[in-house]
Amino acid sequence: MEQKSYSNSLWKNRDFLLLWSGQTLSSVGTAVSLLAFPLLILAVTHSPAQAGFISAMRSLTYLLFVLPAGALVDRWDRKRVMIVCDSARLLGMASIFFLGISGKLTIEVLYITGFIDVLFGTFFSIAEVTCLPQVVDKEQLPSAMGYTQATVGIMNLLGSPLGGLLFSIQMVVPFLTDAITYLFSLCSLLLMRVPFQEQREATKQHLLKDIVEGLGWLWRQPLLRAMALTTAGNVFFGAGQTLIIIIIAQSQQASSEVIGIILSIGGIGGIIGSMVATKVQRHVRFAFVILGILWLDVLLWMPLILLPAPLLLGCIVGFSYLLSPIYNIVNIGYRFKLTPDVLRGRVNSVSRLISNGLAPLGLTLTGLLLQYAGPKTTVLLAVIGQLVLALFAMLSRSIRHAHTLDISQHN
Repeated sequence: MEQKSYSNSLWKNRDFLLLWSGQTLSSVGTAVSLLAFPLLILAVTHSPAQAGFISAMRSLTYLLFVLPAGALVDRWDRKRVMIVCDSARLLGMASIFFLGISGKLTIEVLYITGFIDVLFGTFFSIAEVTCLPQVVDKEQLPSAMGYTQATVGIMNLLGSPLGGLLFSIQMVVPFLTDAITYLFSLCSLLLMRVPFQEQREATKQHLLKDIVEGLGWLWRQPLLRAMALTTAGNVFFGAGQTLIIIIIAQSQQASSEVIGIILSIGGIGGIIGSMVATKVQRHVRFAFVILGILWLDVLLWMPLILLPAPLLLGCIVGFSYLLSPIYNIVNIGYRFKLTPDVLRGRVNSVSRLISNGLAPLGLTLTGLLLQYAGPKTTVLLAVIGQLVLALFAMLSRSIRHAHTLDISQHN
């Protein structure tokens, strides 16, 4: 494959800067509306279970469509997919705002718009992650991954407190803010010039065969298979973390603004984690990183049993969010290195399906446990689960024997 002539500096890569800036702002808008969703439902229904149900619905929607999304993204023009998805999500968020200010907003509307947001978000996220190796050189890829993980930190740092502030002004204003950021993302995509995939011949293979091909390829990779299963357990036990944080904070009489600040501390941790993740990936053994983070998750969940005050709660969230980008970059780096471009959409979607397959159940159980057993019992059960998961990962030979992998090297 002919290599691009970009400078090794990402700051001189115009297309990457357009992609990253558009998605960073859009992610901040997403964080604003994601915080507003459970707060709005709790304000209307006073039911943690209902908040858990709508979160589970969103997660289930993702799981139902992630496999066909991966197969179709490998067939379709990825840039066009992302443009259509941004347009649909913009209209969905705007409809919540306008129905809200007209007094016609109902819980059913939130379920429908939540479904639309996740459906198109699923296609967008698969297209975005699979196009990254085409937007940057292989030498730039580790740094580009660090920037994209920093986006998650920026999202939580700015989006959560902004969401809390806007929610306190008017409950539907956060959704208008999210719609505006989708418009910015749409414009940034339209300005990009680079092709989002390698040239390929049109395929007449059945969609189901495409999906099975991606699933079979990943399942034959012992490390990728083990990591997908390990991540599935991690997501299951941690799926309701944000809802748990909100309930604990509210039990300490914290306002929506304070809850936003607590989650924004997590954003600081996420940014720090993304800054060091690339160096960790290059110089620290894979097994040490993954197993170390799993055990640290156990330790970080334990203080939540005591229902800590907002300051300590924010510190716990910050350390927890610091670990996430390190785990993700090390894990995704292996997948980028091993997966050919023609399979990248399907392999990423299969990995996400396995990794997030138990999220709806985790979210539903978290909501029910919070309502009927209380936050202490909920957190205790999560700690036990994380402990079992860490032990399980230690028993995996493929994880224990995996070493560092320089993803900037050519295949």
